[in-house]
Amino acid sequence: MFEGLRQLIGAPIVTGGEGRWPRPHGVVAPISNYEAGLDRFAFERYTTYVREVTPARDPLFQALQRIPGQLVTRVRRELVRDSEWYRSHIWNELRRPARIDDQLISVYQTSDEGAVRVICLHRPLGDRGFSDRERRLMSFFHGELGSLIGHALVSATEPRSDTLAPRVRQTL
Repeated sequence: MFEGLRQLIGAPIVTGGEGRWPRPHGVVAPISNYEAGLDRFAFERYTTYVREVTPARDPLFQALQRIPGQLVTRVRRELVRDSEWYRSHIWNELRRPARIDDQLISVYQTSDEGAVRVICLHRPLGDRGFSDRERRLMSFFHGELGSLIGHALVSATEPRSDTLAPRVRQTL
């Protein structure tokens, strides 16, 4: 899916994953994370972000937390002003060294308990920003995909078969 999104929208890097995020007051708790298109150094920065920073301390996720809706898709400049972003730890310690700048982020909440799927598209430093058309396309894509998660598509937030009762596991 990430490889297809890279081609569809023209973003060389895609990251994302699943988690629990009871918005608007809860903290993001990542469950899984995935990436496509990161070089070795950028992958190391991404791993550091997931392990040490976490989305809960990311100014983009802090801004997204206050936006209601099952599906929220925004570009970075809609969430955080340039002056705040380019002074942030995320930018200076992780993104700038990895030469990653603009971001298009989409959050789809799949349950009332706060299960979410997040997809982030990234462009390199010095490249053009994401357009409104690309934001709408990403929102459409994630909306169509999101409705399938937990039904036709399996989710990391669903119970695993090895945690089910023996008879239920046998039936499954």
